[in-house]
Amino acid sequence: MEKINWHQVLSNPPPDIFTSDGNKRQRELGKAAGEWVTCACGNLCDAIPRINRGAPEDFYLQRYGIQFSYAIDNQDWPKARVLLMQIETRSQFLLHEQAQKENQQASQTLPAGEA
Repeated sequence: MEKINWHQVLSNPPPDIFTSDGNKRQRELGKAAGEWVTCACGNLCDAIPRINRGAPEDFYLQRYGIQFSYAIDNQDWPKARVLLMQIETRSQFLLHEQAQKENQQASQTLPAGEA
């Protein structure tokens, strides 16, 4: 399944679920939001550590992703927008933290006088 631009989806939600087009699109979005590879978490960055089935290792990011999936399933677009921002903020924090650790490890492995 291809990645989804969740910002675009949430800025223009699908039509009413009671139309055939709206129902089809809602099913597609619900499925994408429910899969870790295509959910809001998975779309951001492959560098975020993962556990089984692609779920993020981070508890908070995992929780936001699950809540995002529920919001999409329930067509709660305002809540989905807030959760998407939380997912992005948490992901940025984790990536920054990961980069700091990698830089620290790299500086510790350099020979004396090269750090």
